[in-house]
Amino acid sequence: MNEALFPPEFIEGAFRMGFRAAADRRAPFAGVRRSAHPGESLDFHGHDEYRPGDDIRRMDWNVFRRCKKLAVRRFRDFPRGCCRIVLDTSRSIHCEEARVVSAFRAAAALGCAILANAEALELAFPGTGCAHWYRNGKADVPRFLADLALRREAPFSHAMEYSGGGLCWVVSDFLEADLITLERKLERAGAFSVVRIFSASEEYPDFSRETRLVDCEYGYSVNIAPDRSIAERYRVARMRFHGILDAHALRSGMRHYALPAESGASDILNRLFPEGLV
Repeated sequence: MNEALFPPEFIEGAFRMGFRAAADRRAPFAGVRRSAHPGESLDFHGHDEYRPGDDIRRMDWNVFRRCKKLAVRRFRDFPRGCCRIVLDTSRSIHCEEARVVSAFRAAAALGCAILANAEALELAFPGTGCAHWYRNGKADVPRFLADLALRREAPFSHAMEYSGGGLCWVVSDFLEADLITLERKLERAGAFSVVRIFSASEEYPDFSRETRLVDCEYGYSVNIAPDRSIAERYRVARMRFHGILDAHALRSGMRHYALPAESGASDILNRLFPEGLV
């Protein structure tokens, strides 16, 4: 395990969040799909002949009175499905080392909390053709962290095109060519929680002096002379950007997490798990 990227105390903290989540919450999205296997819901599935060891509280005495046979009720199962983490590894994420570290640590924290709950997990790197599956709970954590530590760079972000289905978290900066493109992609995307990585210079640029804006995806750059009107237009655009992401999270019944690239490991845990919930 890359202990510089994933400190042991950081991983242990994610484990604790996962176990607490399992104890404290109802499983979100339970009941989205029906299983052919019997389970613990209230949806009646049928009868089985009684066998030693069956729960006698499920005995159907009406069947016994009619047929003089012992039968137990079976109920349908509604599993939660697989959890998915989609990690954006486009050029805009790689433009600063701090952004890369925060994005990978956010994915690691979520994945370790999920695996601590013994749930199935998919880790996807859109645009690279790489996806990995983990079905053995906490035993898969070393392999998960090893797969995560192998940095892959995609030329462009395809994170939102890969989302949807089950519980999904998209870790990205969500930077697109323009806000209209972002809105259209989110309209087509499935439900997911937004985990947004940003740097202080991106969120609060200083337009009181000459500033150079760089498009990391395409390699374009432009110098901006000091201008109060530009600062105001940028502020308005950022507010709209935040509103678009907030609206998608609300529409999905999910959350919008904002993670500064300068965050330390403990701060990432506190921001992702404010109530100990995944």
